[in-house]
Amino acid sequence: MRTFTPPTCRRRSLPAFPAEAGIRARHSRWLVPLLCLWLLSCLQAQSLSAATPQGHFIIAGTGDSQRLLRRVAHAFMDLYPRISVEIPDSTGSGGGIRAVLAGRCTLARVARPLKEREKQQGLSYLLFARAPVVFAIHPSVEGVDDLTYEQIIAIYTGRITTWGRLGGSPDRKIYVANREAGDSSRRVLETFLPGFRNIRRLVGETVYTTPETVAILRTTPFTIGYVPLSATAGTGLRVPTLNGFAPTGETLESGEYPLAIPLALVWQTEPRAAERLFIDFLLGPEGRRIIETHGAFPVQ
Repeated sequence: MRTFTPPTCRRRSLPAFPAEAGIRARHSRWLVPLLCLWLLSCLQAQSLSAATPQGHFIIAGTGDSQRLLRRVAHAFMDLYPRISVEIPDSTGSGGGIRAVLAGRCTLARVARPLKEREKQQGLSYLLFARAPVVFAIHPSVEGVDDLTYEQIIAIYTGRITTWGRLGGSPDRKIYVANREAGDSSRRVLETFLPGFRNIRRLVGETVYTTPETVAILRTTPFTIGYVPLSATAGTGLRVPTLNGFAPTGETLESGEYPLAIPLALVWQTEPRAAERLFIDFLLGPEGRRIIETHGAFPVQ
């Protein structure tokens, strides 16, 4: 016998629109805007990446600003990791200028003004700081807190040969580090320290770069030598006053401390974007702070 199912009991097909489908529909309304925002952020990131300068450049030249510019370069590269700045070992101011003229690098570091023949080759010169030239002493010597002009002349002519003659302790032989003729620091002494130019024969060993001079002063007890103050930062070397005056920005400005070298950058072709960014950083607040904390004085 067939069973009859009343209409009210028949199962009806449910619409193909379950509750989860409604959720998907609601979510789909947000999907397109979210995709658009994601694509826009990707495009902005690519645009920023393309706009940020990148590359590698070398600043060759003098050892007088070698340590200082390496510190500036490290801070700069922390801020701009897509740019690599190399500060190689010293080749002297002349070596840096020759590298620029030969096209081996765009920027050079120098510690003297340009010569007339160098200006005629189209070089640009940017003075960024002045560094006092100081007489640095190995920390093995105590009690020598000030040196007079006369005592400096006596040391470098060999008339004073022991630290005891200067009030130093212990009373040991003075070992003298000298620089070659034409060195920037030596040129300053010959110009501004009375009598230094007239010394016919300087005693001591001749050293040919500032970093080498600093290394000798740090490792050889009872030594004295002259270097830019900026090269002594963090070395532990003792720096006595000269004729009663400390090497400060004020005494340089007043002329009471007359011994200072110019620290500058030189280029022939216009610096590229990354190099210009470095120059702006060097002259800006953070660059000036690093210069001041490492024994040099930014130009105004």
